[in-house]
Amino acid sequence: MMKLSELLKNITYKGHYDDTEISYITYDSRKVKKNSLFIAVNGQNFNGHDYINEAIENGASAIIANGQSQP
Repeated sequence: MMKLSELLKNITYKGHYDDTEISYITYDSRKVKKNSLFIAVNGQNFNGHDYINEAIENGASAIIANGQSQP
């Protein structure tokens, strides 16, 4: 496990976060489990931003997104 602050220390970001423990990192919302960091990315066939709510429902503790959801 690693603190979220350690994962973000070299990343420029906007927003605030709780310094929670992260035990798993994924971009697939179906694989999210408790204490996961979900990374929402625009892929060739899917837009990860469309799956943020599912990731939260599955137990994601934190979300990283570029804020560029496509309509």
